[in-house]
Amino acid sequence: MAQPENPPANRSVSIGGNAQGNIIQTGDRNTASLDYKQVQLPPPETVDLLATLSAMRTLLIQLNTPDQRKITNALDEAQEESEKPSPDKQEVGKALSRALEYAQKAAGFAEVLVKLQPHVVAAVAWLGGQWQPLHTAVGLTA
Repeated sequence: MAQPENPPANRSVSIGGNAQGNIIQTGDRNTASLDYKQVQLPPPETVDLLATLSAMRTLLIQLNTPDQRKITNALDEAQEESEKPSPDKQEVGKALSRALEYAQKAAGFAEVLVKLQPHVVAAVAWLGGQWQPLHTAVGLTA
């Protein structure tokens, strides 16, 4: 039986820590590229959440989508909760997550994406680290 000139090698990858911001692939003569923007969160106490939500609303109401009412309702819930003396960050985060989920499906989302990014970064800073997945909705990573 004929043997291949270069028998297949073990192509498994094991990572013992965080590999965020890297491309990991196996194979021969493969090429890859990675395009992402890493962000630094501002101190949470510097974030004016109501102003952030207002700016997000201004951008998201421009979207042409049958889900516009759902986006507006989610932003209303986030604003209502943040106006409380002791807002529940989980509730605000869930509402923002819903708004962005609907917005991502809308025509024109790509056009507001760059303008929306700093507001999502500010919101995540206020909400806390567990809400960093919101960054992915606007093409960012933390």
